[in-house]
Amino acid sequence: MNAFINMFNKNKFWTKKHSPELLIAGGIVMAAGAVVSACIATKKLDNILKPATKQIAEIHDNLNDKFKIDNNQVDVKEEKRELAKVYAKTGAKLCLAYAPSVLMFAASVSCILGSHNIMIKRNTALAAAATVAEQAFKEYRERVVDKFGEETERDLYYGVEE
Repeated sequence: MNAFINMFNKNKFWTKKHSPELLIAGGIVMAAGAVVSACIATKKLDNILKPATKQIAEIHDNLNDKFKIDNNQVDVKEEKRELAKVYAKTGAKLCLAYAPSVLMFAASVSCILGSHNIMIKRNTALAAAATVAEQAFKEYRERVVDKFGEETERDLYYGVEE
């Protein structure tokens, strides 16, 4: 059991350490998957658009036929409602076809931006640590000057040996 916990902790640390690289790689893979998914969805367009195009053409023919409209064979409001239904259903089918692609691309962008955010936080922490270390070194040099004098401090700083 201890070996399993140790292995888990090592993997957890490694994953946390390399999380920006892993997120970038995942983002690139998901972007490629989004492109492939979009290509597959595009192949399905004919099955979605052909029936809709046929229905839309029939409705437009009915709306453009003055004889049928004048003889009350076609209700204009009903035809416009049917046209809206066809557009809505077709739009919904197109959204469903391309939804996986859109979601994968959004996840890809999120991974890449998340990686960038992690790196910004790490760089900020490094800059803060460097500032603290620089300030501590300046204070140390001032204490050396106070105790041994400026000339001795300069010799120690530059490594001058007699």
